[in-house]
Amino acid sequence: MIEGPGRAQRREIETPGRAQRREIDAPGRAQRREIGAPGRAQRWEIDAPGRAQRREIGALPTPGPALGEVRRAVAAWHREHGAPARVCAGLSGGPDSLALVAALAQHRVACTALVIDHALQRNSSDVARAAVAAAARVGCRDARVVRVEVGGRGGPEAAARAARYAAFERHRDGAPVLLGHTLDDQAETVLLGLGRGSGARSLAGMRAWAPPYGRPLLGVRRAVTAAACAELDELPYSDPHNDDPRFTRV
Repeated sequence: MIEGPGRAQRREIETPGRAQRREIDAPGRAQRREIGAPGRAQRWEIDAPGRAQRREIGALPTPGPALGEVRRAVAAWHREHGAPARVCAGLSGGPDSLALVAALAQHRVACTALVIDHALQRNSSDVARAAVAAAARVGCRDARVVRVEVGGRGGPEAAARAARYAAFERHRDGAPVLLGHTLDDQAETVLLGLGRGSGARSLAGMRAWAPPYGRPLLGVRRAVTAAACAELDELPYSDPHNDDPRFTRV
């Protein structure tokens, strides 16, 4: 007994048990996370940067439910109208057009965002530059400012619209131009048409495809595009003309 210790003694003296082995030679899960094998939380911080970091290094932001709804509308329009490899998008910096550009990026459609600077407001160039920067943050790789001169024929709204569509035509290079009109815009268009005495013609409203212009968001509410921008941590531009009763949305 003195020279030949039993099994229990041998475990204590020469062969540490499971609990001892974990402490001495094989650290447990908690120790491994502290020493050399980061756990899930640590791996996320080290290897998988969060939304803000991903956006800084160029990856697309993760879509939330509102942006997902906008993306599905864009995908459906794209599929139903020939799946063009490249499109242009009119971008004002407002919630509708910014959500449209973000959804196009999510759907992996090559898009040139055209920011039309009408030069009708003192800070219009700043607004245009901010729109280009926002487009880049939501994943658009090609956004440019097009400055136009607005004449006076037909009143300021009609003149601005004519200048804008002329610029689209000059810069689209054969690609369709997508616009961010929503279901709310469609309702307003119908009501304005009825108010002007257009009769049954106004009930048709805007078409989803009137070559070369496409409107993928006619089934999406304006509240959804605003929510999509909030999910992207973007504060879209609010055009003061939209809140001025002297102007209609064009």
